[in-house]
Amino acid sequence: MLAGRLWFVLSLDQLWIPMRFGEIFFPTTTARSFRNRVWHRPWIPFRRRISFSSLDHPVVIDNGTMSFAIDKKSGKKCYMIGARRLSIAWGDTPSYWRWRSLPAQSRFLEVAELRFVWWLDIKGRIETNMLSPKTRYAAYFVYKLKERSYGLQEKPVKLRVYFEGEEEHQEVLGHVNGYETSTTSVFLEPPQNMLQQFKERGDGWMEVEMGEFFNDGGEKDDQRILVFSLFEFDNITTKSGLVVEGIELRPKAIDR
Repeated sequence: MLAGRLWFVLSLDQLWIPMRFGEIFFPTTTARSFRNRVWHRPWIPFRRRISFSSLDHPVVIDNGTMSFAIDKKSGKKCYMIGARRLSIAWGDTPSYWRWRSLPAQSRFLEVAELRFVWWLDIKGRIETNMLSPKTRYAAYFVYKLKERSYGLQEKPVKLRVYFEGEEEHQEVLGHVNGYETSTTSVFLEPPQNMLQQFKERGDGWMEVEMGEFFNDGGEKDDQRILVFSLFEFDNITTKSGLVVEGIELRPKAIDR
């Protein structure tokens, strides 16, 4: 781990400045944007100036597979697990899924586009010590639908949040750090005459809540792995047109 040191590596038009902030290192985007977003705040101590940039926008980390931000009001950590970091059944099979670049729409280099499957099985994972302690979080599946999507109105998907290794206990009803949880069903594309179950975000994507949990031990005490699961195992209905950006974790009261 790089503790207490800054490493400057200039490669092409990117200036990468890893810095320990909580439990992670994060890059700025380009040398110019780094100067614009940091150096015009000379009254902020140097080490804090770098971390301050994460307050303005989500910062992409871990080789472009996650994003990190600090909520300005609460000071709590927010993450999005990008599609490339998710476990997507048959995600590397081109006839089922394809990986696309949507630079004008997504914070990540790639998103996953569903071409054709019967089964949907998508999971995200994160270590609880990366999150803010003593904080109630919610997980959100962030996605879009293509104009010619199909199959997603026929069957709802199921959503679960649980600790890794406790799958069987969470199958019907369980608890995640004191919060009662269950497997919920949501239509990603609600049929006609059904209330909208997703929420439109300010960044042009949609989201559905997967579940919530209380992160108790946080950075020091609790080092378990949380799993966020979306699945639908129907051998009859084919599905297409789902575009996955990722799974976002943020304190429960924060909207997007």
